[in-house]
Amino acid sequence: MVAPLVPVWQTPRPGFGQAPPLPLSVTIATNQVWNRLVVGLLGYEASQVATSRNPYELVERGLHVISWIGVGILMPLLLERFVSPRISNHLRKKFKLPQSNQSLLRLPFQLLDHNQHHRRIAHYVAAAQRRHPVALNQLSDYGLTSFKPLYNKQLLSDILMAKQGILLLDLLMLGSQGQLYAWGKNWLSKRLSGKMGYTGEFNYASDAYLRKQTKQYEAQKKARTQRSLWVGYGANIALPLLIVGPLLRNKGIKSGGIGFGKLKQLIPILNYTNAIFMSKWVMLWNDVFNWSFANFSAARDKHEVRERLWEHGSFYFFFYFGDVLLSGLGAQALAKQFKAQGRKMPLSLVKHHKVLGLRLPIATHLNSIYEAVGRQPNHWLYKAARRNFWAGLLGTSLGMALIKIGNNIYTYRTVQAEEQSGLANKQFQVKVPQVGVATPQLVQYFNQAAVRG
Repeated sequence: MVAPLVPVWQTPRPGFGQAPPLPLSVTIATNQVWNRLVVGLLGYEASQVATSRNPYELVERGLHVISWIGVGILMPLLLERFVSPRISNHLRKKFKLPQSNQSLLRLPFQLLDHNQHHRRIAHYVAAAQRRHPVALNQLSDYGLTSFKPLYNKQLLSDILMAKQGILLLDLLMLGSQGQLYAWGKNWLSKRLSGKMGYTGEFNYASDAYLRKQTKQYEAQKKARTQRSLWVGYGANIALPLLIVGPLLRNKGIKSGGIGFGKLKQLIPILNYTNAIFMSKWVMLWNDVFNWSFANFSAARDKHEVRERLWEHGSFYFFFYFGDVLLSGLGAQALAKQFKAQGRKMPLSLVKHHKVLGLRLPIATHLNSIYEAVGRQPNHWLYKAARRNFWAGLLGTSLGMALIKIGNNIYTYRTVQAEEQSGLANKQFQVKVPQVGVATPQLVQYFNQAAVRG
Protein backbone atom coordinates (compact mmCIF):
# COMPACT_ATOMS: atom_id res chain seq x y z
CA MET A 1 0.00 0.00 0.00
CA VAL A 2 1.38 3.40 -0.99
CA ALA A 3 1.93 5.88 1.82
CA PRO A 4 -0.46 8.86 1.89
CA LEU A 5 0.63 12.28 0.74
CA VAL A 6 2.70 14.29 3.18
CA PRO A 7 0.44 16.63 5.23
CA VAL A 8 0.31 20.29 4.24
CA TRP A 9 1.86 21.52 7.49
CA GLN A 10 5.09 19.66 6.75
CA THR A 11 5.55 21.79 3.63
CA PRO A 12 4.76 25.35 4.76
CA ARG A 13 4.58 27.06 1.34
CA PRO A 14 0.87 26.88 0.45
CA GLY A 15 0.93 27.32 -3.33
CA PHE A 16 2.75 28.18 -6.53
CA GLY A 17 5.09 31.16 -6.59
CA GLN A 18 5.99 33.24 -3.57
CA ALA A 19 3.55 32.55 -0.76
CA PRO A 20 2.56 35.16 1.81
CA PRO A 21 4.55 34.92 5.05
CA LEU A 22 3.12 32.78 7.82
CA PRO A 23 2.42 34.28 11.27
CA LEU A 24 5.38 34.09 13.64
CA SER A 25 3.70 31.50 15.89
CA VAL A 26 2.92 29.22 12.93
CA THR A 27 6.47 29.58 11.63
CA ILE A 28 7.92 28.60 15.01
CA ALA A 29 5.46 25.71 15.35
CA THR A 30 6.35 24.41 11.86
CA ASN A 31 10.12 24.94 11.96
CA GLN A 32 11.53 22.42 14.42
CA VAL A 33 14.87 24.19 14.83
CA TRP A 34 13.31 27.56 15.73
CA ASN A 35 10.74 25.74 17.85
CA ARG A 36 13.41 23.95 19.88
CA LEU A 37 15.57 27.09 19.98
CA VAL A 38 12.76 28.92 21.81
CA VAL A 39 12.37 26.07 24.31
CA GLY A 40 16.13 25.75 24.76
CA LEU A 41 16.78 29.45 25.26
CA LEU A 42 13.78 30.20 27.49
CA GLY A 43 14.01 26.98 29.44
CA TYR A 44 17.36 25.23 29.69
CA GLU A 45 19.87 27.91 28.74
CA ALA A 46 18.20 30.82 30.56
CA SER A 47 17.82 28.84 33.78
CA GLN A 48 21.42 27.56 33.61
CA VAL A 49 22.86 31.07 33.21
CA ALA A 50 20.54 32.78 35.70
CA THR A 51 21.23 30.27 38.50
CA SER A 52 25.02 30.04 38.07
CA ARG A 53 26.66 29.90 41.49
CA ASN A 54 29.92 31.72 40.73
CA PRO A 55 31.73 33.45 37.83
CA TYR A 56 33.44 30.25 36.69
CA GLU A 57 30.18 28.34 36.37
CA LEU A 58 28.69 31.37 34.61
CA VAL A 59 31.51 31.26 32.04
CA GLU A 60 30.85 27.56 31.45
CA ARG A 61 27.11 28.09 30.96
CA GLY A 62 27.69 31.12 28.77
CA LEU A 63 30.04 29.17 26.53
CA HIS A 64 27.34 26.55 25.99
CA VAL A 65 24.79 29.18 24.98
CA ILE A 66 27.18 30.88 22.56
CA SER A 67 28.44 27.67 20.96
CA TRP A 68 24.98 26.06 20.73
CA ILE A 69 23.34 29.11 19.16
CA GLY A 70 26.38 29.72 16.95
CA VAL A 71 26.28 26.26 15.39
CA GLY A 72 22.47 26.20 15.39
CA ILE A 73 22.32 29.42 13.34
CA LEU A 74 25.53 29.01 11.32
CA MET A 75 24.66 25.62 9.85
CA PRO A 76 21.17 26.54 8.50
CA LEU A 77 22.61 29.75 6.99
CA LEU A 78 25.45 27.80 5.40
CA LEU A 79 23.04 25.23 3.98
CA GLU A 80 20.54 27.85 2.76
CA ARG A 81 23.03 30.22 1.13
CA PHE A 82 25.69 27.91 -0.28
CA VAL A 83 25.29 24.13 0.00
CA SER A 84 21.66 23.33 -0.86
CA PRO A 85 21.29 25.74 -3.87
CA ARG A 86 24.56 24.61 -5.45
CA ILE A 87 23.73 20.93 -5.20
CA SER A 88 20.17 21.46 -6.44
CA ASN A 89 21.31 23.52 -9.44
CA HIS A 90 23.91 20.89 -10.32
CA LEU A 91 21.28 18.13 -10.25
CA ARG A 92 18.87 20.20 -12.37
CA LYS A 93 21.53 20.68 -15.04
CA LYS A 94 22.61 17.04 -14.92
CA PHE A 95 19.08 15.67 -15.35
CA LYS A 96 17.82 18.57 -17.54
CA LEU A 97 15.19 19.78 -15.09
CA PRO A 98 13.73 23.31 -15.12
CA GLN A 99 15.71 25.81 -13.07
CA SER A 100 14.08 26.98 -9.85
CA ASN A 101 14.92 28.74 -6.60
CA GLN A 102 13.39 25.80 -4.73
CA SER A 103 15.82 23.05 -3.79
CA LEU A 104 15.39 19.45 -4.94
CA LEU A 105 16.81 18.46 -1.58
CA ARG A 106 13.43 19.33 -0.06
CA LEU A 107 12.18 15.99 -1.34
CA PRO A 108 11.40 13.91 1.77
CA PHE A 109 13.30 10.70 2.45
CA GLN A 110 10.22 8.53 1.91
CA LEU A 111 10.02 9.66 -1.75
CA LEU A 112 13.59 8.45 -2.29
CA ASP A 113 12.78 4.87 -1.29
CA HIS A 114 14.05 2.50 -4.00
CA ASN A 115 11.40 -0.07 -3.14
CA GLN A 116 8.31 0.27 -5.34
CA HIS A 117 9.27 3.86 -6.09
CA HIS A 118 7.34 3.70 -9.40
CA ARG A 119 4.09 3.06 -7.55
CA ARG A 120 4.86 5.76 -5.02
CA ILE A 121 5.63 8.39 -7.66
CA ALA A 122 2.60 7.31 -9.71
CA HIS A 123 0.47 8.04 -6.65
CA TYR A 124 1.78 11.63 -6.58
CA VAL A 125 1.47 12.04 -10.36
CA ALA A 126 -2.18 11.01 -10.24
CA ALA A 127 -2.84 13.33 -7.30
CA ALA A 128 -1.29 16.27 -9.17
CA GLN A 129 -3.42 15.51 -12.22
CA ARG A 130 -6.50 15.63 -9.99
CA ARG A 131 -5.26 19.05 -8.77
CA HIS A 132 -4.97 17.71 -5.24
CA PRO A 133 -3.89 20.77 -3.16
CA VAL A 134 -1.22 18.90 -1.21
CA ALA A 135 0.32 17.53 -4.41
CA LEU A 136 0.32 21.01 -5.98
CA ASN A 137 1.97 22.44 -2.88
CA GLN A 138 4.62 19.73 -3.13
CA LEU A 139 5.39 20.57 -6.76
CA SER A 140 5.83 24.22 -5.78
CA ASP A 141 8.07 23.31 -2.85
CA TYR A 142 10.35 21.16 -5.01
CA GLY A 143 10.40 23.57 -7.96
CA LEU A 144 8.93 20.98 -10.33
CA THR A 145 6.17 21.15 -12.92
CA SER A 146 5.53 17.40 -12.71
CA PHE A 147 6.43 14.44 -10.54
CA LYS A 148 7.35 12.38 -13.63
CA PRO A 149 11.11 13.18 -13.48
CA LEU A 150 11.17 11.36 -10.14
CA TYR A 151 10.68 8.07 -12.01
CA ASN A 152 14.41 8.35 -12.73
CA LYS A 153 16.03 6.10 -10.13
CA GLN A 154 19.47 7.66 -10.64
CA LEU A 155 18.06 11.11 -9.83
CA LEU A 156 16.59 9.76 -6.60
CA SER A 157 19.93 8.14 -5.70
CA ASP A 158 21.84 11.38 -6.31
CA ILE A 159 19.38 13.39 -4.22
CA LEU A 160 19.59 10.80 -1.44
CA MET A 161 23.40 10.92 -1.41
CA ALA A 162 23.33 14.73 -1.30
CA LYS A 163 20.87 14.73 1.60
CA GLN A 164 23.04 12.21 3.43
CA GLY A 165 26.09 14.42 2.92
CA ILE A 166 24.26 17.41 4.40
CA LEU A 167 23.05 15.31 7.33
CA LEU A 168 26.60 14.07 7.98
CA LEU A 169 28.04 17.59 7.79
CA ASP A 170 25.40 18.86 10.20
CA LEU A 171 26.00 16.03 12.66
CA LEU A 172 29.78 16.40 12.58
CA MET A 173 29.48 20.13 13.30
CA LEU A 174 27.04 19.59 16.16
CA GLY A 175 29.08 16.67 17.50
CA SER A 176 32.23 18.79 17.50
CA GLN A 177 30.41 21.55 19.38
CA GLY A 178 29.24 19.07 22.04
CA GLN A 179 32.63 17.41 22.50
CA LEU A 180 34.61 20.65 22.53
CA TYR A 181 32.26 22.15 25.08
CA ALA A 182 32.25 19.12 27.40
CA TRP A 183 36.03 18.90 27.65
CA GLY A 184 36.96 22.50 26.88
CA LYS A 185 34.98 23.96 29.79
CA ASN A 186 36.86 21.74 32.26
CA TRP A 187 40.23 22.89 30.94
CA LEU A 188 39.21 26.56 30.88
CA SER A 189 37.75 26.59 34.40
CA LYS A 190 40.83 24.92 35.84
CA ARG A 191 43.04 27.40 34.00
CA LEU A 192 41.08 30.47 35.15
CA SER A 193 40.48 29.44 38.75
CA GLY A 194 43.57 27.41 39.51
CA LYS A 195 41.26 24.88 41.21
CA MET A 196 40.45 21.25 40.55
CA GLY A 197 36.88 19.98 40.69
CA TYR A 198 33.35 20.93 39.72
CA THR A 199 32.83 24.69 39.43
CA GLY A 200 29.33 24.47 40.95
CA GLU A 201 30.93 23.72 44.34
CA PHE A 202 33.64 26.40 44.35
CA ASN A 203 31.74 28.79 46.66
CA TYR A 204 31.23 26.37 49.54
CA ALA A 205 33.69 23.44 49.20
CA SER A 206 37.24 23.48 50.51
CA ASP A 207 40.18 22.85 48.18
CA ALA A 208 40.91 19.60 50.00
CA TYR A 209 37.34 18.41 49.46
CA LEU A 210 37.45 19.35 45.76
CA ARG A 211 40.75 17.52 45.25
CA LYS A 212 39.40 14.38 46.91
CA GLN A 213 36.17 14.40 44.91
CA THR A 214 37.89 14.90 41.55
CA LYS A 215 40.68 12.37 42.11
CA GLN A 216 38.98 9.62 40.08
CA TYR A 217 38.20 11.94 37.19
CA GLU A 218 41.79 13.16 36.94
CA ALA A 219 43.09 9.56 36.91
CA GLN A 220 40.66 8.48 34.15
CA LYS A 221 40.53 11.69 32.11
CA LYS A 222 42.52 10.48 29.09
CA ALA A 223 40.58 7.23 28.75
CA ARG A 224 37.24 9.01 29.23
CA THR A 225 38.08 11.57 26.55
CA GLN A 226 38.98 8.91 24.01
CA ARG A 227 35.83 6.91 24.76
CA SER A 228 33.67 10.01 24.48
CA LEU A 229 35.11 10.93 21.07
CA TRP A 230 34.81 7.40 19.67
CA VAL A 231 31.20 6.99 20.81
CA GLY A 232 30.10 10.51 19.81
CA TYR A 233 31.57 10.68 16.33
CA GLY A 234 30.87 7.00 15.67
CA ALA A 235 27.17 7.48 16.40
CA ASN A 236 26.89 10.56 14.19
CA ILE A 237 28.58 8.80 11.27
CA ALA A 238 26.31 5.78 11.77
CA LEU A 239 22.98 7.66 11.55
CA PRO A 240 23.22 8.59 7.83
CA LEU A 241 24.16 4.97 7.08
CA LEU A 242 21.09 3.75 8.99
CA ILE A 243 18.96 5.90 6.66
CA VAL A 244 20.71 5.02 3.38
CA GLY A 245 20.58 1.28 4.01
CA PRO A 246 16.79 0.92 4.27
CA LEU A 247 16.12 3.34 1.42
CA LEU A 248 18.45 1.55 -0.99
CA ARG A 249 17.25 -1.88 0.07
CA ASN A 250 14.58 -3.27 -2.25
CA LYS A 251 12.22 -4.36 0.51
CA GLY A 252 9.09 -2.71 1.80
CA ILE A 253 8.27 -1.37 5.21
CA LYS A 254 6.64 -4.57 6.40
CA SER A 255 9.44 -6.84 5.23
CA GLY A 256 12.82 -7.50 6.74
CA GLY A 257 11.70 -8.52 10.24
CA ILE A 258 13.24 -6.20 12.79
CA GLY A 259 15.93 -5.09 10.33
CA PHE A 260 15.98 -2.50 7.57
CA GLY A 261 12.29 -2.85 6.77
CA LYS A 262 11.26 -1.72 10.25
CA LEU A 263 13.66 1.22 10.16
CA LYS A 264 11.74 2.67 7.22
CA GLN A 265 8.86 3.44 9.54
CA LEU A 266 11.06 5.91 11.45
CA ILE A 267 12.74 7.60 8.48
CA PRO A 268 10.00 10.23 7.77
CA ILE A 269 10.48 11.83 11.20
CA LEU A 270 14.11 12.58 10.27
CA ASN A 271 13.20 14.89 7.35
CA TYR A 272 14.64 18.38 7.47
CA THR A 273 12.34 21.40 7.19
CA ASN A 274 12.93 23.01 3.76
CA ALA A 275 16.13 20.91 3.43
CA ILE A 276 17.77 23.38 5.84
CA PHE A 277 16.48 23.01 9.39
CA MET A 278 17.32 19.79 11.19
CA SER A 279 14.62 17.50 12.53
CA LYS A 280 14.38 17.54 16.31
CA TRP A 281 14.78 13.74 16.26
CA VAL A 282 18.14 14.10 14.54
CA MET A 283 19.01 16.63 17.26
CA LEU A 284 17.97 14.04 19.86
CA TRP A 285 20.38 11.49 18.36
CA ASN A 286 23.25 13.97 18.54
CA ASP A 287 22.29 15.15 22.03
CA VAL A 288 22.38 11.61 23.45
CA PHE A 289 25.86 10.79 22.15
CA ASN A 290 27.63 14.16 21.92
CA TRP A 291 26.00 16.11 24.72
CA SER A 292 24.84 13.75 27.45
CA PHE A 293 27.44 10.99 27.00
CA ALA A 294 30.21 13.56 26.56
CA ASN A 295 29.14 15.55 29.64
CA PHE A 296 28.74 12.45 31.81
CA SER A 297 32.23 11.34 30.72
CA ALA A 298 33.62 14.80 31.53
CA ALA A 299 31.85 15.08 34.91
CA ARG A 300 34.43 15.94 37.55
CA ASP A 301 32.76 14.40 40.59
CA LYS A 302 29.63 12.58 41.76
CA HIS A 303 27.70 15.82 42.33
CA GLU A 304 28.21 16.93 38.75
CA VAL A 305 27.10 13.48 37.55
CA ARG A 306 23.90 13.73 39.59
CA GLU A 307 23.18 17.29 38.45
CA ARG A 308 23.73 16.32 34.80
CA LEU A 309 21.46 13.30 35.22
CA TRP A 310 18.57 15.44 36.47
CA GLU A 311 19.22 18.31 34.06
CA HIS A 312 19.55 16.14 30.97
CA GLY A 313 16.67 13.88 31.96
CA SER A 314 14.34 16.84 32.44
CA PHE A 315 15.68 18.46 29.27
CA TYR A 316 14.86 15.41 27.15
CA PHE A 317 11.38 15.14 28.62
CA PHE A 318 10.47 18.81 28.34
CA PHE A 319 12.43 19.61 25.17
CA TYR A 320 11.17 16.67 23.10
CA PHE A 321 7.87 15.67 24.73
CA GLY A 322 6.88 18.13 27.46
CA ASP A 323 5.42 20.92 25.36
CA VAL A 324 3.53 18.34 23.25
CA LEU A 325 2.01 16.83 26.39
CA LEU A 326 1.18 20.19 28.01
CA SER A 327 -0.26 21.58 24.78
CA GLY A 328 -2.30 18.40 24.36
CA LEU A 329 -3.77 18.70 27.84
CA GLY A 330 -4.51 22.39 27.21
CA ALA A 331 -6.15 21.64 23.86
CA GLN A 332 -8.28 18.95 25.47
CA ALA A 333 -9.51 21.42 28.10
CA LEU A 334 -10.22 24.06 25.44
CA ALA A 335 -12.15 21.57 23.30
CA LYS A 336 -14.41 20.67 26.26
CA GLN A 337 -14.90 24.37 27.03
CA PHE A 338 -15.88 25.26 23.46
CA LYS A 339 -18.18 22.24 23.20
CA ALA A 340 -19.97 23.30 26.40
CA GLN A 341 -20.35 26.81 24.95
CA GLY A 342 -21.86 25.36 21.78
CA ARG A 343 -19.20 26.82 19.49
CA LYS A 344 -18.76 25.14 16.13
CA MET A 345 -15.16 24.35 15.29
CA PRO A 346 -14.00 23.79 11.69
CA LEU A 347 -11.30 21.47 12.99
CA SER A 348 -10.85 19.50 16.20
CA LEU A 349 -8.32 21.03 18.59
CA VAL A 350 -7.11 17.69 19.91
CA LYS A 351 -6.51 14.13 18.77
CA HIS A 352 -5.76 11.13 20.94
CA HIS A 353 -2.89 8.73 20.30
CA LYS A 354 -1.74 5.64 22.17
CA VAL A 355 1.78 5.96 23.55
CA LEU A 356 3.15 3.04 25.58
CA GLY A 357 -0.40 1.86 26.16
CA LEU A 358 -1.58 5.27 27.36
CA ARG A 359 -4.20 7.26 25.44
CA LEU A 360 -2.66 10.75 25.36
CA PRO A 361 -4.15 13.98 23.99
CA ILE A 362 -2.10 15.59 21.21
CA ALA A 363 -2.91 19.13 20.10
CA THR A 364 -3.73 19.62 16.42
CA HIS A 365 -0.82 21.34 14.70
CA LEU A 366 -1.13 25.13 14.78
CA ASN A 367 -0.61 25.43 11.01
CA SER A 368 -3.48 23.00 10.36
CA ILE A 369 -5.78 25.21 12.45
CA TYR A 370 -4.51 28.34 10.69
CA GLU A 371 -5.34 26.76 7.31
CA ALA A 372 -8.74 25.49 8.55
CA VAL A 373 -9.86 29.00 9.56
CA GLY A 374 -8.92 30.41 6.16
CA ARG A 375 -5.59 31.88 7.32
CA GLN A 376 -7.34 34.44 9.47
CA PRO A 377 -4.97 35.34 12.34
CA ASN A 378 -7.79 37.04 14.27
CA HIS A 379 -10.11 34.04 14.20
CA TRP A 380 -11.12 33.02 17.74
CA LEU A 381 -10.11 29.37 17.23
CA TYR A 382 -6.67 30.22 15.90
CA LYS A 383 -6.07 32.70 18.73
CA ALA A 384 -7.05 30.09 21.33
CA ALA A 385 -4.77 27.49 19.70
CA ARG A 386 -1.93 30.01 19.54
CA ARG A 387 -2.22 30.81 23.26
CA ASN A 388 -2.24 27.10 24.03
CA PHE A 389 0.86 26.54 21.87
CA TRP A 390 2.84 29.21 23.72
CA ALA A 391 1.57 27.98 27.09
CA GLY A 392 3.07 24.59 26.28
CA LEU A 393 6.43 26.11 25.35
CA LEU A 394 6.58 28.37 28.41
CA GLY A 395 5.43 25.54 30.70
CA THR A 396 8.35 23.38 29.58
CA SER A 397 10.72 26.30 30.14
CA LEU A 398 9.50 26.73 33.71
CA GLY A 399 9.87 23.00 34.38
CA MET A 400 13.54 23.00 33.35
CA ALA A 401 14.25 26.11 35.46
CA LEU A 402 12.80 24.47 38.59
CA ILE A 403 14.99 21.39 38.08
CA LYS A 404 18.13 23.57 37.98
CA ILE A 405 17.18 25.45 41.14
CA GLY A 406 16.47 22.16 42.94
CA ASN A 407 19.84 20.79 41.84
CA ASN A 408 21.69 23.81 43.25
CA ILE A 409 19.99 23.54 46.65
CA TYR A 410 20.58 19.77 46.94
CA THR A 411 24.26 20.01 45.98
CA TYR A 412 24.88 22.81 48.49
CA ARG A 413 23.30 20.87 51.35
CA THR A 414 25.05 17.62 50.42
CA VAL A 415 28.51 19.20 50.15
CA GLN A 416 28.05 21.06 53.44
CA ALA A 417 27.01 17.86 55.19
CA GLU A 418 29.94 15.92 53.73
CA GLU A 419 32.36 18.70 54.64
CA GLN A 420 31.16 18.66 58.25
CA SER A 421 31.32 14.89 58.38
CA GLY A 422 34.78 14.90 56.81
CA LEU A 423 36.08 17.46 59.32
CA ALA A 424 34.74 15.42 62.18
CA ASN A 425 36.57 12.37 60.80
CA LYS A 426 39.65 14.51 59.95
CA GLN A 427 39.36 13.61 56.21
CA PHE A 428 39.58 17.18 54.95
CA GLN A 429 41.43 18.72 57.91
CA VAL A 430 44.42 20.84 56.99
CA LYS A 431 47.35 20.45 59.41
CA VAL A 432 48.43 23.83 60.78
CA PRO A 433 51.11 24.20 63.51
CA GLN A 434 49.51 25.28 66.77
CA VAL A 435 50.67 28.65 68.02
CA GLY A 436 52.09 28.66 71.55
CA VAL A 437 52.50 24.90 71.83
CA ALA A 438 55.98 23.35 71.91
CA THR A 439 55.77 20.54 69.35
CA PRO A 440 58.53 17.86 69.29
CA GLN A 441 59.84 19.35 66.04
CA LEU A 442 60.20 22.80 67.62
CA VAL A 443 61.93 21.38 70.71
CA GLN A 444 64.42 19.49 68.51
CA TYR A 445 65.05 22.63 66.43
CA PHE A 446 65.85 24.78 69.45
CA ASN A 447 68.08 22.08 71.04
CA GLN A 448 70.14 21.84 67.83
CA ALA A 449 70.41 25.64 67.69
CA ALA A 450 71.63 25.75 71.29
CA VAL A 451 74.34 23.14 70.54
CA ARG A 452 75.52 25.08 67.50
CA GLY A 453 75.49 28.29 69.50
